[in-house]
Amino acid sequence: MKKIETVIPKDQKFDAAICLGQVFSHLTTNKDLKTCFSGVCKMLRKNGVFVFSARNARKISEEYLNKLLLGHMVNEEKLQLLLLNYSTRHPRNRNVIIWRPIYLMKEKNRVDLQIKEHKLRWFHFSMLKKMLTENRFEIIATYSGPSREEFDENKHTDMWFVTTTK
Repeated sequence: MKKIETVIPKDQKFDAAICLGQVFSHLTTNKDLKTCFSGVCKMLRKNGVFVFSARNARKISEEYLNKLLLGHMVNEEKLQLLLLNYSTRHPRNRNVIIWRPIYLMKEKNRVDLQIKEHKLRWFHFSMLKKMLTENRFEIIATYSGPSREEFDENKHTDMWFVTTTK
């Protein structure tokens, strides 16, 4: 997403780009976000549609931070898997959550422990609106998810933007 312009040939244009799930969370700096928006805008035709989702920073739930939580467990004869999660806020950016999944797996009598770390950004609605406008996008609608309920930043965790290029 940070290198769209180097991956898509400059003469290739698209009618739409869709980016759902928690993909945008990996754009942890404004520079990364601006690069992504600029690249998507350049690869879309005039009036092209860009749909993406992001997490709402106003709705970061403190109850899931600084605690070891059970994510998933499989207890089968040939595979035993335990996924634990531990999340904290980034020390320099409160809107970035450091998610640490901890995998404990036993398969074929071999035990493996892995700890990963992912920085995941949550966004302020007003900032995304401003950056979209600065990058020649017009917002058509904002939803709280696939139900197409209108997004309310004080109520919803997920933001789905439907935009078009100017």
